[in-house]
Amino acid sequence: GESGAAPMGWWSPERRGVLFPADLAVSRSLRRSVRRFEITVDTAAEAVLAGCADPRREGAWITDEIAAAYLRLFRLGWMHTIEVWRAGELVGGLYGVALGGLFAGESMFHSVTDASKVARVALAEGMVRSGFTLLDVQWCTDHLASLGAIAINGTSAWLLIKVRHHGGSLSRAAFLSARNDVLVNVSIIVMAVVTLWTDSGWPDLVLGCFIILLALHAAYEVWEVSEEERLAAKALAGEAID
Repeated sequence: GESGAAPMGWWSPERRGVLFPADLAVSRSLRRSVRRFEITVDTAAEAVLAGCADPRREGAWITDEIAAAYLRLFRLGWMHTIEVWRAGELVGGLYGVALGGLFAGESMFHSVTDASKVARVALAEGMVRSGFTLLDVQWCTDHLASLGAIAINGTSAWLLIKVRHHGGSLSRAAFLSARNDVLVNVSIIVMAVVTLWTDSGWPDLVLGCFIILLALHAAYEVWEVSEEERLAAKALAGEAID
């Protein structure tokens, strides 16, 4: 309900915002800001939740019941927090749920400039060190897009999560699926505008050819990586390479 009132809702954006932690774009100014704060992990879960649940924030949704549920997840080892401190005071942070190689960011807060951004940088770097491959940021806002986030549909998200423990051709296939989904949707919008403007059917033909070429190119890329893996595996096994 509104502002966290009953009934409790479950939200799943049609197009989710995701970010590969290793690809997080960090500006020089933000990198300088990181050095002005102290970062800790899982040391102040209740305080981070309280900051994120501040009722003065627009769109507040974290009720006492939701906070209690997340604290239970924290005690079970599923929820984790990043805390940002300055002069001994908690000035920002975030929390989310870790599952396999995926970290689902739930909410963040800050009381001083850049504190929440610093928390996101710390999260991404920690995910890379721990072998996590995908950060779910829910919505791909303009700000998150500038940091490297992309918007993908549910199928692409499922593929990315399925291959979170794999590299090579599987990861490449998942990435290409997400990239092609974005390119095709943008192309459809552009060609729809062109069709209305020209009152002609040729934009549909161009779009069809583009989609076919895109699919063939992606298939070739995946085959190329797979072939490299096959040859490498044969070399390790001491077999003759075809």
